[in-house]
Amino acid sequence: MGTCVSKSKAKREISREITRERFRFVDGRRYHNNQNSRYALPNDDVEIDRLQQQHFCLRFAWNGNFCAPISDSLENHKAFVLDSGCGPGVWCLDMATNWPDVEFLGLDISSVFPEEIKPKNVKFLEHNILEGIPVDDGHFTFIHQRFLCGGIPIADWQGNILKEFARICKPKGWVEFLESDTKFVSPSPNAEWLWTSCKFIKFWELRGMDVYIGLHLEDYLKNNGGFTNIHHDILDIPIGSWGGRLGQLVCEDLLLGLGALKVPLASLMGISVGEYETLLNNFEAGVNEYKTSWKQHRIYAQRIASS
Repeated sequence: MGTCVSKSKAKREISREITRERFRFVDGRRYHNNQNSRYALPNDDVEIDRLQQQHFCLRFAWNGNFCAPISDSLENHKAFVLDSGCGPGVWCLDMATNWPDVEFLGLDISSVFPEEIKPKNVKFLEHNILEGIPVDDGHFTFIHQRFLCGGIPIADWQGNILKEFARICKPKGWVEFLESDTKFVSPSPNAEWLWTSCKFIKFWELRGMDVYIGLHLEDYLKNNGGFTNIHHDILDIPIGSWGGRLGQLVCEDLLLGLGALKVPLASLMGISVGEYETLLNNFEAGVNEYKTSWKQHRIYAQRIASS
């Protein structure tokens, strides 16, 4: 009995040590502990729930999980799909249900995805995409990535990321990006203060991020030389209950994201955390009054055929 207890205690200690190495904890929230990444949002259960809810909002708003014309390739051929920066893996899991013969790989800097209970055609790997993608040239039929404007520094978009995607994408395969616009449409004074005047944009720029990547990606892809058939779709999504259930959920998503950054943003604004939280509490009333919305950019392109 004593030996079993000792082994159990040792396993718990090893587990705690692994947790300390892989994660760091600030103000009760859990974050990745990778010193080579500037991604600032947490990766705890609250954030995982936010990202899962966000996924279904996006699927509803865009009427599907992708815009690129890949359905025939997924149905008629042995296809390989990458979800770059997959987070909890909900996009992969959702897609894998509809396309059981397609192989899906999700990569993320934090292993917050399911490692045991998942479909057989889904694999996840803890990996920093800025360090390259560990697959052969021309491997993927489709590459999907969304909302990494806060995780990929400016220089890496045209350097590491697009060049690497051109390398690993199959000729005539597709890549697709989803990013939000930096500014709200018809923002209330409170929303404007929180989003722009509070230096939310400045916060990411100080970390070396391109917060306008949704506006720039089309040109980046054109300049890359490895892609053709570039498309840029824009969708205006409501924020607040004035936009129905979707708007209400989008508002919740934004408030959770802004709340996760309350300590650094309050510091940039020169106010207390309590004052910042008061602004958050007044956010929803303002966006409903002004019928605020948020543009999102979906950019997809085809890998050029081999010469």
